[in-house]
Amino acid sequence: LLSLLFCVDAFSPPSSTRAHTSTLPTSGSFHRADQCVIIGRHPSLPPTSGTSTALSMANNFDLSRPTFDLFTLRNIRGDALLQYNTLNQSEPLRINLYLLLTFTLLALPSLSEAVLGDNLSLPGTAASVLGSVGSFALFFRECGRRNKQLGRIEKEMNAEFLPVRLPNNRFAERPYGPPVQLKRLRGKKRIIALCGDKDQLKAALMEVRVFRNRLYQAAAIVIPVPTDGSSASDWGVSREEIASAQFLGEADNVQAWVQYFNELSQDDQDERKLVWF
Repeated sequence: LLSLLFCVDAFSPPSSTRAHTSTLPTSGSFHRADQCVIIGRHPSLPPTSGTSTALSMANNFDLSRPTFDLFTLRNIRGDALLQYNTLNQSEPLRINLYLLLTFTLLALPSLSEAVLGDNLSLPGTAASVLGSVGSFALFFRECGRRNKQLGRIEKEMNAEFLPVRLPNNRFAERPYGPPVQLKRLRGKKRIIALCGDKDQLKAALMEVRVFRNRLYQAAAIVIPVPTDGSSASDWGVSREEIASAQFLGEADNVQAWVQYFNELSQDDQDERKLVWF
């Protein structure tokens, strides 16, 4: 059992490792960096006609419905749990092995008397108790890591409730349309959200302008989220550029966006960097 446990722990990635690419198209990725690099991704583009029937049947099921997780003892979004289990397939095996090893070592004195007919010596009993405590500590550590990573994935997926305003056509009176939630844009638009102060957003948007045609062709919308109440004019973006470029959106209810980013980056102590997903 110990040999199997060591092999699993040695040849599998740790559960705290976080992948920036996902097999599921329902969430983006969160980053903190000194400079903005346009790599973030959101829901994929509309499916082909050959898969539209299968996807329409799948949409009848709510994957986000909460599911009780035995390892964290709380309800978790079903799609978050599915994504996490896909990226960490060996973790449940490690957790179960640690728990099995805990009970095995704890019951070793009784098993020795029942099977071998001989009482376990005092050093052996002490070693089994210490081993069970150590195994339970490893079990508790893995469950804590799982709970932390699942919480982070849930926070990322909760971005679907954030409201945005998309740019109108070039001849509209207003530069932006009515607010819509991100989940309404799934399969239609790719979202790149930038959160920072006036200087950070101004520097980032200067680099984004280089890719304006690529962003428009990829149906990508950049959403600046100011933390200091600045506006497009403070970032060097004119009303005419918003109407002509068609790549710059607006965050509706900025306070909700800032709160979302603060919750997402609460484990990072460096608050001076630009945050984006």
